[in-house]
Amino acid sequence: MEDSKEKISVYQVIAIYILSLTVPGVRTFFTKVSMKAGNGAWIAPFIAIIPSILFILILNKLLNIKNKNGEKINLTTIFDTVFGKIIGTILSLLYLLWVIFSASMETRLFAERLISTTFIYTPIKFFILTMLIVVAMVARNKITYFGRFAEIVLELFMGIVIFVFIAGIQNVDIYNLWPPTDFKGIFVGSFDSVNLLSLLTFSLFIADNIENKEKFKKFGIIGVLVAIVLSVLGIIITLGTFGKDLLPTFSQPFFMAVKVISIFGVLERIEAIFTTFWVALDFIMITYSVIVASQICKFKFKLKERKLAVNPVLLLIYILSSFIAGNYFSMQLIARNVALKVNIIFALIIPILTYIVARARKLV
Repeated sequence: MEDSKEKISVYQVIAIYILSLTVPGVRTFFTKVSMKAGNGAWIAPFIAIIPSILFILILNKLLNIKNKNGEKINLTTIFDTVFGKIIGTILSLLYLLWVIFSASMETRLFAERLISTTFIYTPIKFFILTMLIVVAMVARNKITYFGRFAEIVLELFMGIVIFVFIAGIQNVDIYNLWPPTDFKGIFVGSFDSVNLLSLLTFSLFIADNIENKEKFKKFGIIGVLVAIVLSVLGIIITLGTFGKDLLPTFSQPFFMAVKVISIFGVLERIEAIFTTFWVALDFIMITYSVIVASQICKFKFKLKERKLAVNPVLLLIYILSSFIAGNYFSMQLIARNVALKVNIIFALIIPILTYIVARARKLV
């Protein structure tokens, strides 16, 4: 069966979106926003609600653009329709390179985290290879199965987040969260929220596999609101536990907050359960990146099936993830200071420019 016959529901796309942005969110977002906004960091995601919803409306408009044959397909075809074949191809290939680089970075960070926290003496390439082998088995299969898996994981994840919040609220010092004083920092920090939430852009590359696309706007807005609530809960736990001065000293502040959780003095060190679950989130994010990259390859290189591009994409990810940086600290710097800034271009700026040009050409 060809990839064009694969179908995934809008709800499952949003589930993948929420789970995927959780990984970079926990790793860098809480710290960056807290450093900028101080005690009022938890307010920043709320300010991002309106611009993020407006962006969802823009993505929904892009989904309705039809090619010259009158067909609604995906972002690759949208670029060709709006900008022409040459510029459209250049943009698609740039997205392909960025998605592969991002997946390589996430794969390396996944392996580095396991080595630095649990398996200290294990070669890093063992975890890289193990993850990519599992990703290959899933990414080469129908996207339908992956969507169902993400749907189940999201429900479990929501339960775990609520549990961690309730269990960890006892460690929160209200004076670390109130009163907010740096309102300029809160406003600036809201841009990081918008940047993170704009990751939904990449779902448009598999739009031809999404059923019930007319519900994209509805579920997209719900997804943004859920992601914002999760962000606020995460900031409250991390910032409330450690404070704005101590928080930047931790490379993984959320995991440190989870480590100190104790429920009635009986259940302690629940981070082992949370870390195990976090591996599943890494897997979902990396797998989805491979699916998006292989989908771009299918359309731009005229492949019969998407799965034909999976192995070459994984080979590039393996090479890049093995040599992308010397240590975990360097990877953290790349993720925090480079990746999020470049992501603004691909996830936010280019889609907005595409909409503006499409509007000028009366394609929307």
